[in-house]
Amino acid sequence: MIPSQSTLPDVNGDEQVVCASRDRDGIVSDFVEGVVLFKPKDDADLQAFLDRYDGEVIDDDTIPVPPEELGITLTDEERAPTEYVVRVNVDTADLANLEANASILGLPGRLEFTSQAGMATFACVLDAKVSGFDAGTNDVYQATQALPVGAYGVYFNSQESPTGPMTYTDAFAEPRFGSTGSQSKVALAWQFIFAHGFQRRTRVAIIDGGYWLDSAGRAMGPNSDFIPPPNRPTQYDFIDENAVADGPNIMGCGAGNPCYWHGTGAASVATGELDNRSAYAGTGGLVADPLLFKVSGAKDQRNQAVRTAVAWGADVVSMSFGGDCNLACRIADRDDTPFTDAVNRGSKTVFVAAAGNGRNTPAVGYDVGAPNFFHPCIEDHVLCVGALSDNTTTKIGYSNFGGGVDIFAPTNIPSMGYPSSTDAMGNPLPISQAAGPEQPQPSFGGTSASTPFVAGIAAMMKSLKPELSGAEITQIMIETANPGTAPANLCIDALACVRRAATGVPNISDRFEPNNTDDQARDLGSAAMINHPNLSIDSAELDYFRIQAPNGAAMTINLQHMKGLGDVNVFSIRSLGEQCTQPILLTATDLPNSTGKSFTYRVPGGPLEFAVAATAVNAYNLGITYAPTVFTADFYEANNTVATARRVNTFRFVSGIFSYFALDPRVTVDATLHTATDIDYYIVRGATVNIAEIVFLIASPTLQVYGNDSPMNVQVFRLNADGTQGASVANLNVPSCPTEALTVPLESNLDYLVRVSGTPGQYKLRNGVTGDPRRMPILVRDRIHVILNPGEPIENVIRFPELLVFAADRAYSALRIGVPGVQLRLYDIDNNVVAEGVANGPGKLLDLSNTNTGDVYAIEIMPEETGDEIAIELEWEAADPVDETNNLLANPGAETTFGDPDSDIPSWTITEGEPTIFFYNDEPQGPSLTDEGPDNRGMHLFSGGPATSFSQIQQSVAIDPSLLAAIDAGLVKFRFSAFLGGSLDDSDHTVATVTFQNGMEEALGEVILPTVTPADRDNESGLLPVEASDYVPEGTTNILVTLTFVGGEGDYNDAFADNLELVLSEYAP
Repeated sequence: MIPSQSTLPDVNGDEQVVCASRDRDGIVSDFVEGVVLFKPKDDADLQAFLDRYDGEVIDDDTIPVPPEELGITLTDEERAPTEYVVRVNVDTADLANLEANASILGLPGRLEFTSQAGMATFACVLDAKVSGFDAGTNDVYQATQALPVGAYGVYFNSQESPTGPMTYTDAFAEPRFGSTGSQSKVALAWQFIFAHGFQRRTRVAIIDGGYWLDSAGRAMGPNSDFIPPPNRPTQYDFIDENAVADGPNIMGCGAGNPCYWHGTGAASVATGELDNRSAYAGTGGLVADPLLFKVSGAKDQRNQAVRTAVAWGADVVSMSFGGDCNLACRIADRDDTPFTDAVNRGSKTVFVAAAGNGRNTPAVGYDVGAPNFFHPCIEDHVLCVGALSDNTTTKIGYSNFGGGVDIFAPTNIPSMGYPSSTDAMGNPLPISQAAGPEQPQPSFGGTSASTPFVAGIAAMMKSLKPELSGAEITQIMIETANPGTAPANLCIDALACVRRAATGVPNISDRFEPNNTDDQARDLGSAAMINHPNLSIDSAELDYFRIQAPNGAAMTINLQHMKGLGDVNVFSIRSLGEQCTQPILLTATDLPNSTGKSFTYRVPGGPLEFAVAATAVNAYNLGITYAPTVFTADFYEANNTVATARRVNTFRFVSGIFSYFALDPRVTVDATLHTATDIDYYIVRGATVNIAEIVFLIASPTLQVYGNDSPMNVQVFRLNADGTQGASVANLNVPSCPTEALTVPLESNLDYLVRVSGTPGQYKLRNGVTGDPRRMPILVRDRIHVILNPGEPIENVIRFPELLVFAADRAYSALRIGVPGVQLRLYDIDNNVVAEGVANGPGKLLDLSNTNTGDVYAIEIMPEETGDEIAIELEWEAADPVDETNNLLANPGAETTFGDPDSDIPSWTITEGEPTIFFYNDEPQGPSLTDEGPDNRGMHLFSGGPATSFSQIQQSVAIDPSLLAAIDAGLVKFRFSAFLGGSLDDSDHTVATVTFQNGMEEALGEVILPTVTPADRDNESGLLPVEASDYVPEGTTNILVTLTFVGGEGDYNDAFADNLELVLSEYAP
């Protein structure tokens, strides 16, 4: 048995002899011969001790004056010593009572000592404790670094130590900092700190020896992580009692390994600065500054250094040393330690110590629990750290273990540079040659490395929440640890530690905060490329932004973030121009090397708002770019010239005596300009406004443009009779997503040519009627609205909320939609909700039974999910009338050809010209039985006759008196329909009119059916259905139906009509 080192210098530089003792369990402890540590109650107690053992105070634990850079001022009382190093006269030892005193103090069994003076020193300590003095041996510790190991691979990403011109090692790629292998997740913890922000920097006291500094205490060599000269790290030398901690370590790391620069490696692992193109990052290097305390390894200096560290504001104390504590050592192993003293005084400093590197050669770890004890690792309030085998969760062979070890952590950590402690052959150098040339240090090992590894993590935790105590830090580390392979049951998880530590601590706000709600959205402008780095977020908040898209485009949002911390996504995106197409997600992909996500949307031009969300605390770089989007040619192509202009209208289902689809000029065009050179031409006809729309909405026929993604130009012209472009009616420049539909007034029953051009994008063109918004408060909701004639077919593509305005009609009890994903809501004129759509099959049913005839209502129709694009068809559900007439017109299809003495057309009065009854197939150019026309046609139809310009017939219908009261009550609705047409490309056409008269034959109202033109018929002979339906004006007693045949070409008036129908329906009030 020999001590780990034979001598140890005292405060004056004189060598002190070290003695080793071995207890009955074979455990060896070292202490200084003739020196005792004594903690007096008062001055009298100190003097009594000195007198009893002929002692001399040679040192104490007076706290040095803090350096100015710490900004700490201590009073003399705070700095005053609490423990004294006393050289005793070993001749005063009571050797005769050694065994008895040991028994009194609970130290049974045999003890061996390497020297008589050592045994006498121990006898003095036993005698003092039995006599009531607080005394103990001055134990000697050694550093816990294992022998150096080989270098590891270098990765190129971050910038630590240089490896070549503008190339550097990457600490984030270091396996020991990664999420696999030992699963320490230090790199992710750094990222968490970056993302979350920390409250303050922390101080880590490295109590050790061997700091690679010059004689002024400044960093040495080109590969250092100590603060660069002329500045110097905060330091103190407890051996020489001065403020320069330079020089080699005298502690030693066991036989064959003098480890002269041990403290430099420990400081590097705990506090090596991150991303400074020098040395290597330490676990706490993002937030921690070192306090370098040089000690000899003696317990008195350790205690003084610990006390000083606490007084100087250290958040963490890292001790990469320790020693066995046998029965002889144990008499004072838990009494009045500096750790307990600090905690009792309210200190929240975290004390971290090495579990030790085992015994024997090669070293084999052992259980540091009873009866083995390794100090200071197992002392109260000290976090004890064991070492893991490289890139595993298994204990490395030499690491101690057991119940006294709280946590295991990686070892063999890359370090800053310092001189080698061995020669080229691996032989130890003498201490006189310790300060050789600096060498790169691929790793720093042993539990000496695992300890500062954990200390740096504790420093990160304290930077987030400085009020955490050492006990709380330890508890967090234990509770969040990764499971390992026994006996390394708990392995450090740095990310889990910092996350837990940050509980209740808000993120540091980035420059855009507050922007957590849509009304706080930050405007990023309208630049073609937007980049905003270093934004913070957590799962409890959303970040809202607004941008101005230049036009319809493919917009890509790049969210570069640390995916190991969780995902950052686009939570929502919408166009603020609510009359526009909502953004549609095209692609969502991962960025290269798992550095985030990229989302590409098809967006309209104009203002957009989006929100960013995260699953956990994270930081992200926000980038936005635009690219041309691709639109497919729409249904109406090719319509790029006047000659190929598409005539647009709809057909509505008409039921009655005859059922058919009637031509209706009201239509919504959903189309695209699919290229920059695309031009779209349309032909529309001014709609006919019904009586209710005129009375209640002051409506008039219009063409509306809205929902356009990009800027566009719309020109409207009259259409000449020969299909060519006529006089200009309007020329509109329409911005992206206008807040209101741009409206062009039209005249009923006239044809117009519409030209659309501009930037590629989608748009909507509505040919119908509009009313005075001032009569409809509902329209204050700033929604695009169209006016519907109840019963009008509605085919549309819904991308954003729209309002469908109508005057209520008892003839319809509900509105049905057959596809999912669409909401329906009914409002009255004052913006009150009347009804909500309810589930009906795959779609919704909106009940209209609570509406009042003639009152104005609006149906809000919207996608249930923003960005959805849904093709819909709304169906009106007809209400059953309480009474309904048959067709009130006699000879409605010209099938009665004779028998009326007063007219050549039975039941009709000829008022102009020579209209006739015409046979299908009567002329080559006339309608045939197989041309377009009624399915249930007879052999005849009405014709303009031989007069070339104008002819007319009329029929007057007297209303059954039983209906007059209901008409006056506004409960009777008429439906007037006909098939109208002509021959080939002749412009001859029929005008069908219904006039409502009172008893004095005064006109109360008039309705004209839409005209059918050659273009409607594609210049083919035939007839098309047209229809009008509305309420019969109050006071009506008689209805006059007029067919006017307008000719103009040739020697025959080729205007035709067939299958007229006039039906009255009475509805319940």
